[in-house]
Amino acid sequence: MYIVFDVGGTKMRIGYSVNGAQLAQVETVPTPYDFPTALEMFSRIVKRLTNGSPVKAAVGGLPGPLSADKSRLIAAPNLPLWVHQPIKERLSELLLTNDIYLENDTALVGLGEAQRGAGKGYDIVAYLTISTGFGGARLVRGRIDTRSVGFEPGHQIVDGLWALDPSHPIVDLESKLSGAALTKRYNQKPEDIKDSMVWEEAARWLAIGIHNTIVYWSPNAVVLGGSLMTHPMLSTPNVIEYVRSLLKIFPQPPMITPATLGDQGGLQGSLVYLSQQLTRTAYA
Repeated sequence: MYIVFDVGGTKMRIGYSVNGAQLAQVETVPTPYDFPTALEMFSRIVKRLTNGSPVKAAVGGLPGPLSADKSRLIAAPNLPLWVHQPIKERLSELLLTNDIYLENDTALVGLGEAQRGAGKGYDIVAYLTISTGFGGARLVRGRIDTRSVGFEPGHQIVDGLWALDPSHPIVDLESKLSGAALTKRYNQKPEDIKDSMVWEEAARWLAIGIHNTIVYWSPNAVVLGGSLMTHPMLSTPNVIEYVRSLLKIFPQPPMITPATLGDQGGLQGSLVYLSQQLTRTAYA
């Protein structure tokens, strides 16, 4: 029995796999704001899913950059009370196994898309997700690319007025395009916003982010995921045209396409990551 999980800023998904390759069952719950409450909820769900069967290993994604040993979050804008909590240690105690593998949640969704979804067959995949926050990851030949801390494309600065006037606030992409940013700006949940001009502006901001991702990461494919990308007024064809108008240094943009794994992207990526970790351990 293997446990996989995907902790986002809004929802937490927990599933299990009998063989470590396919999902058998998944439960989705709101993500508790504090870690102790989340751990109690996690424990109850795992007991239901496993029905007392032993857990061989667990793997899952967390919403932020992790410590060097991948045992805890070092930052989490949407779950600040989770930061520096001994997550790996507590899960090991709970599940009675030392084989606990943690990764950034967006990186695991990207891995799922690169191996089993819209990015399958491409050597270098840039995965961008626009939901509660704005995240992303670079996948190379079916694996999460190496990095010193993490991938945080949502924190790229998109307004350079600070360079002229240091008193000017620093504006990053996530503050312009994310579920939290739109909710704050318009006092509505993104799914309730019907003004086409709002989504036209969102498409232009997204095009800027994709353009920057292309010139930084030089991917063969850009896969777009997250809840905001499912809004009918955020048009992928429009975004692609805006990217074409921005991109000057390359002859044409790579393939830009919506994600295909939906809510299970993180769990599918967790299964891929589990297989990679167990294979590495076997040959170590």
